[in-house]
Order: sequence, then C-alpha cells, then structure tokens
Amino acid sequence: MNKHSATGLHLAISVFGTFGSLATAQAGLIVNETGNYKINDISYTVAPDPDGNTAGGLDAAGNPLTIAAGGNGLPATNVGGNPTGTSVGLRNTYNSQISAVAGLSYTNPGGTLVTSNNSLKRISGTGFGNVSIFPYRFMTTDPFQTYRSTASGNLFGWNGSYATELYYSVLLNWNAINTGSDNRLVVGLGRDNGGFNTYLSQNGTNWAFGDQLGNGFVFGPATANETVLIVCRLAFESATSFTTNYWFNPTLGQSLGVPSYSRTYTTSVSGGQFQSLNVRDGANILTFDEFRLGTTATSVMPVVGAVAPTAPSTLVATANSFSEVGLTWADNSNNEIDFVLERSLTGTGAWRQVAVLAAGTTSYADSGLNAVTTYHYRILAANGGGESAYSANASVTTPSAAVPTAPPSGLTGVADSFSEITLSWNDNTIDETSFVIERSPNGTTEWALLATLPTDTTGYQDLGLTASTAYSYRVYANAPGGASVPSNIATITTLVLPDEVPLEPISLPFSDADGATPASTALVDGITAYSGSGFIRTTSALSYPGISSSGNGLETVSGQRYYFSIDTSLPGLARYVSGGQIGGSGLGVLYVRWLARGINAQEGNTVDFRTAPNDVGANSRAAVGTTFGFDFIRAMASSTATSGITTYNTSVLAPSAGTDLYVAKFTFTPSGVTTMNVFVNQLTEGTPDASVNGAIKFNTIGFSKFGTGPIPSIDEFRIGTSYTAVVGDTPPGGTYAPWAFANGVIGGLQGDSDTDGVTNAMEYALQSNLTGSDGSLGTFTGGLMNFIKRQAAIDNNDITYIIETSPSLLPPWTPQVTHGPENNETGISYLLPPGGGKLFGRLRIVVTE
Repeated sequence: MNKHSATGLHLAISVFGTFGSLATAQAGLIVNETGNYKINDISYTVAPDPDGNTAGGLDAAGNPLTIAAGGNGLPATNVGGNPTGTSVGLRNTYNSQISAVAGLSYTNPGGTLVTSNNSLKRISGTGFGNVSIFPYRFMTTDPFQTYRSTASGNLFGWNGSYATELYYSVLLNWNAINTGSDNRLVVGLGRDNGGFNTYLSQNGTNWAFGDQLGNGFVFGPATANETVLIVCRLAFESATSFTTNYWFNPTLGQSLGVPSYSRTYTTSVSGGQFQSLNVRDGANILTFDEFRLGTTATSVMPVVGAVAPTAPSTLVATANSFSEVGLTWADNSNNEIDFVLERSLTGTGAWRQVAVLAAGTTSYADSGLNAVTTYHYRILAANGGGESAYSANASVTTPSAAVPTAPPSGLTGVADSFSEITLSWNDNTIDETSFVIERSPNGTTEWALLATLPTDTTGYQDLGLTASTAYSYRVYANAPGGASVPSNIATITTLVLPDEVPLEPISLPFSDADGATPASTALVDGITAYSGSGFIRTTSALSYPGISSSGNGLETVSGQRYYFSIDTSLPGLARYVSGGQIGGSGLGVLYVRWLARGINAQEGNTVDFRTAPNDVGANSRAAVGTTFGFDFIRAMASSTATSGITTYNTSVLAPSAGTDLYVAKFTFTPSGVTTMNVFVNQLTEGTPDASVNGAIKFNTIGFSKFGTGPIPSIDEFRIGTSYTAVVGDTPPGGTYAPWAFANGVIGGLQGDSDTDGVTNAMEYALQSNLTGSDGSLGTFTGGLMNFIKRQAAIDNNDITYIIETSPSLLPPWTPQVTHGPENNETGISYLLPPGGGKLFGRLRIVVTE
C-alpha cells in the first residue's frame, strides 16, 4: 500500500481482500464478499453499510449500525458510520453470485506480493449478471481527483486538459482447466464515456487477453490452481487515443521492461477511461484477488519485506524558458525502481503527478507550462517496498514569453589527455534547432566555429589539440526565436605531452594451439579483439627473403572481412592516439608492415585501416589501405565515407607467386591531413609504390577476401616508428635472399635459373649474373687456380669458399684451403702442389640463406 495515498496521486487500491486487517493509515479500500465482516474483533453478519437502511450488527462501540435505503453491501467510501474511518475505493453492485474464499498468494524470483486474507470467487450464474464493481467518485480524500474524466466524473482517464496514466494489477487463478467455456475477468474501459470490455481469461488451455472487438493475445499456458499476476498500464494520451500495455507474471521489485502485449484504441472527443470490473465464469472456476489501481507500477505491485528507498534531496527548479522548467535532484538510494515527480500551483495541496522516471534519473524538463507562473515541485523514490518521503519543495516562476532563447549554462571541460578535451553543458532550451561551439586561444578574441551539434546535445569532445595549451570555449543555442547569448566561458589546459617512449616493434603473430580452431580467438600481444563476418583459420607462418617470421599466419577460408583491433594503450603509442584513434593527435610518423601471399589473386582482396571494426555506416570506413586485382595491381584504396579520400593511386608491379612484403607509412599532421605511403617488397625505404592523402586515422586493421580466387594469407603485422624497426635488420648471412629475389632466382641454391650450367649459389658467390652464359668464372692454368670472391662488405659473411683436390674425378675430395668471412680478399689464387701424378682441383661454395 502507498503510505502517502491520503494526499498523493499514486494510490494503490487493493480490492477483494480482508476489510478489518488494513490499518486506517494505509487508506486503501479493501472490499470483501457479502457475508461475515470482522471489524475490531467484532463479527457482523451484515456488512456495515451506512448507505443502506437495514439494521445490521454493532459498531466498535457496541452501537447498532443503520444502513440507509439503496445500500450496496459495501463499507462506506466516505466518512459516516464506518467504524474504520475513511476509506477510498470502488462502489459495488454484486450479489450472492460471488463468495469469499481463501486469499491468493503470488511469489516469483523478485519476491512475494503483499496480499490480504480473502479472495472472491464466482459460485453461481453463467452470465455477467449483477456483478459489476464501478469506480466511486465520492471519496473524502480523493487521490484520483485530477484523473477524473471530463466526460463523466465517475470514471478515471482523459480529463480534457492533459494526458493521464493509470496502472492496475490483479491475481487470477483457475482451479480447473475448462476448454469449453471462456472464463473471464472483465475490465471495463471507456471509449468516449461508453462501455468497452477487455477480458483477462482462461481461453482453452491458455491465459489470454481479448476485447469486444475480437482482438486477442495468448500470454502463456494455463495450469490448474496456478496463480498468475497480470499488470496493465492505461495510457490516456489524448481525446482521440489511448493505449493498453500488459505484462504477464512480471518480476516483482523490478521495472516492468518491455510489455508482453500492447493495444491502442481510438476515441472521438471524450478520450478513454477506466470504468468497471465484472466477471463471467460459466464453469465457476474463477478466483480473483488483490485488484489494485494506482498511478505507478510500484504502487500496484507491493513486495513483502521490501525496504522503501531513501528520499531524494536537493531538488532544484530552474526556468529554462517561459514554458519549461528544468529540475535536478540528488539520488540518495540504490534500490529505487522509479521516481515520482509532482507539481502544484500552491505548494500546499492539489499536487499533480507530472512524471514517473526510471531509477538513477537525476534531472527532468517539465515543458508545456505557462509564462509568468509560479510552479512548486516535489519528488519521491519508490519501489516494491513502498515510497520514500518527499523531497523538500522547490519552486520557480517562469519568465515572460518575450524572454529570448535561454542560453546553455554550466559549461565545463576536462582535459582527457595532451590532445583532447571533453566539454559538457546544460541544455536550457526546449525548441533549439542546434548548438554551436566556439573556441578561442585567449577567451576574449579570435572566436572560431568548432562544431554545430544536433538538438538536445550536452557534450562534445575536441580532439587533435596541442599539449600544455589553454583553450577557451563557449556554446550557444539556435532556436526559431533567434540565437541565445553565449554560455559562460570555460578555459581548459591540455595535459603535458607524454615523454617519448621508444616504440618497440609490435609483432603480431597468430596462435592456434590445437591447429584446428576454425577462427583465431586467442588474443596476441598488441591485439584487443578479433571480429568479422568471414571464416578464418591459422596456417603456416609466411616468410620473405631477408625477413624472419614467428608464430603462424592467418588465412581467410570464406566470407568477406575480418578485423583486428589494435591495443591503442601500448607503450610508445600514447603520443599518437587521441579519441581512441591512432593518428588522432596529429603527431608523428608510424610504420605498419605485414606479409601477404595470394592476396593479389582476386579483385577486392584487401588489407586496410579503419576507425571501427566493421564496414557498416558512414563513420566506420574512415581510413584507407591496399587492394589487389586480377592484373596484380597493388593499389592504394580510397574511402568514400568520412576520410575525405576519393581517388585511387595505383602502382603496377610484376606479379609475385610467393609472399610479398608491404609497409604502410603514416605521416600524421595537426591539420588532420595524413599522408599514407605504401612500399611493396622494399627491404629499405625507397620510393613509395603508391600514396594518398586524407583524413586517415585508424585503430583497426581489416583483412578481406571476396570471390573464388586463391585463399589469401597474412602474417607478421608489425608497428614501429621507423622503417628499419618494422622490417627488421637483415639477419646474419642474409644477402643471398634479397639477391635471389631481385634477380628472379628459380629453384633455390642448387637451381640454374638461366640454364647456363652454373648453379644459383655459384653465380651468387662469384658475382656472376643470371642473364645467360657467364663466360669464364675463373681460371685453372699450370696448377694455378684463380677466381673472384664476393667481398665481405657485400656478402655479409654468408659465403664460405673451399678448395678441394682429388687424384681422380671421383671422391674422396680433400679440402686444401678455406676462405671464409675472415678473409677479405677480392680474389683468390691457389697453386696445386707439384709432383705425385695427376691432381684435380675444384671450388666448393657454401652459402647460408
């Protein structure tokens, strides 16, 4: 029960319970069956009804009770002869077709519903009969006064001046499942002050809703002797429309959430109303209990043992304009379900419910008010345990309608980092068309437009700023009546630029422990998340001449696109990140490299850079990358979204059947225009193969496969601040591989790429070429062997030259002299030992790849 029901607008009226057990302070109407009543431990065989004229029983003092003519058998709803004092509620015309039975109870995971001792049950009759219970308007203290319908003061609903909202709840039980009759509790609503029936029923084997227009909805299966809770919200929106929302067995002590069913009805001029209750039970199996009527969900679903919340405080009312008041308050509880805000023109009475607000709410704008009018407000918190006390009242007088557009107020800012500031302000306007933010370097002059924002905006983040710099801001509202004056000026200084921390190369190998996982889900260092619509798996690590690789590669088996979210908090990236985007700060140069194979076999196969891990919407593809076509073009792909890049810059290179090395160089500038250069198969930074300029930032790397071409594979993403850092130093013994790549070597060390009879290893060691016959690679005259040795400064210590001799051309061959890295000769001569018969010599080459 609502302990404020005597003066508030949120009364829970509990019908069909025990009359004598309810304390007077609760002020709720408890209606019992015709039969014995027990009041103050005195039993009466006739209900004490001061509206009738039949003598019946004694009151609490032992005096005879007199029932006037026309009595309906119910306790009085106004003062006069009722031993329990004032009660409020409904008027009844039912007869002996209804009998009292034990009260229903209801429990679910949210708790147990507060119930009283008795329920009502239909015991005879098959029609509607004389069983209607109607709203009673003559209440001494009437919490529903402002909900009275203008069409009929005896009904609750649309009152002709503003919309209202009512809730009811009821417990229902069928002691048997009867598929032959439609057993109904009828809730009579009004449409233009005319009766309109809605039904809560056992319809076959289900709990169901219905109405006299034939609309229906099944709530769920019915089980014999199972008690269910149905809650309905009646929203009387206008003179021509009202909506009913239903919840079936909602969780107690929580907000209702999404309705199980909704139905909107049209009216003409008198709006909709709540009218009556009655029952139809052809099988006489219906029991119903605890019908409650209130103005909030919490008021019709009290929970046993629940603790009411602490009252809100510090309610402040501010005139936003001549027709709107802004309200703020402190939320002092952590268990409220909603807040109930009320308004009065006097501050002492006639309080009207303005809004029911969700838990955690601390502000509200009350609009549609009159100019030059004083309004008083109060607020309470409510849950299934009841309502808190009210806050202290707050009052405000609205200004004249001639007052200009109210400016935003309370502009403040916080420096989030060395390059970003977050602003917030109060929206004091109800009809603004936009907000305009301006920025100044000194707070007095050089104000420049920073952003134009949509209506109801109360915050903005300014990015790409300079470290340790003061920025001043102001904001104003545009409205049909003209622009407001500016808000207060807020001056905020960005944080100090972080020390430059060396950015260690971030290597991102892919790991798949069992080798069978269909999609890589184990995060690796430098990656915060994987996502996408494609199907991927790990594969063998890719390698490139002169580049070492670790871990596993990743390949797309099918699908479209997969994404890798970069950890923007990595040490060394702090100077480059603003607003969560690499490059948002507008500082410095970063390099990203990766290895790719087969990615150039299908148009649309792409590695690109994005600001969001998806490709939906204009704000997600705000970066660029590389794409590859049938003709083996490595191209710089443009973005048509928000990057400001609208062209392609391509570089036609020779086809590659193996793994390719890609390096993307990002040069970020404070202006927001980034240059992105792409280098293909370059071990050192040379001339870019493609480049493009635009508003390029990224925090995600995308990997795409389209069509039926060969499966593309990628591996070894690496991020660093220099070309050398991402490509890596040439490993020991490491120049054969780039030489072989540059010369198109086929068949490895023992192959013969130019089919001249000399192995690739020999041509490399003797500084030959792969353009055909090499002529003499050395001489052997009179026992003297001469040949050219690749210089140590060039060969990077990866070649060993061994001169061997044999008395025949058959093994064994005996090593005579070895020329290795410590011998820095430009040429080598060796004289075979004289005498001893024939002696053959040869040169053996050992090359470390």
